[in-house]
Amino acid sequence: MFHGKWDHTGYAAVQGPQIGTLKWRFQAVTTTNNNADIGSVAVGSDGTIYVGGGNKLFALDSSGNKKWEYSSTSSHGPAIAEDGTIYFLSDESLVSVNSSGTKLWQFDTDDSAIFGPTVGTDETVYFGSWDHFIYAVKSDGTLKWKYETAGCVSYPSTLDENSNTIYLGGGDAHCGEDGNIYAFGEDGTLKWKYDTETLRVGSPAIGPDGRLYFPASPTLFVLDSGGELL
Repeated sequence: MFHGKWDHTGYAAVQGPQIGTLKWRFQAVTTTNNNADIGSVAVGSDGTIYVGGGNKLFALDSSGNKKWEYSSTSSHGPAIAEDGTIYFLSDESLVSVNSSGTKLWQFDTDDSAIFGPTVGTDETVYFGSWDHFIYAVKSDGTLKWKYETAGCVSYPSTLDENSNTIYLGGGDAHCGEDGNIYAFGEDGTLKWKYDTETLRVGSPAIGPDGRLYFPASPTLFVLDSGGELL
């Protein structure tokens, strides 16, 4: 999912390419409009590459050949659960498809949902909407809990190792500001929040020592797991 997994560190314990030689490329978008962007890439355990481009979600093999495509009004994400289920955001909805590209279910919100979901270790799916709510949705598509924040929610939430705490940066420059970072329990109760006094807060990354690192332009903040500024 976004930046690797639920802690969003972007770290991979592998040696990456040492020479920037192009192996292949795949044109995911053929039009120029507001939905003609390409989001983050997720790779399944079998090597299948999932990427949203414009109004389609693509599954590619390791050589860049298309395995299947799923048409939707937009596609943001995706994120892959341990069982291979793929989740992505489309307009105002969270969409679930299986590894063959067949739709399983859809969960609707009351406004735009962008960037992408985060899947917890118990396969609960977390995402935010411009309707000001963060949502926790079970793997069967039913609501587990939701919480109304002080502004729009755009950026992916971050989870600790056991999904006991969910961290969320609030706000969006195009919708509604919220300078808070929130910490929720797995049942949706608010543990604490920290006000950065800025327009918006990006997705936090959790360091190996449990510290939270997150941007709230023009500042980088570091908090401990209890919400105290370091």
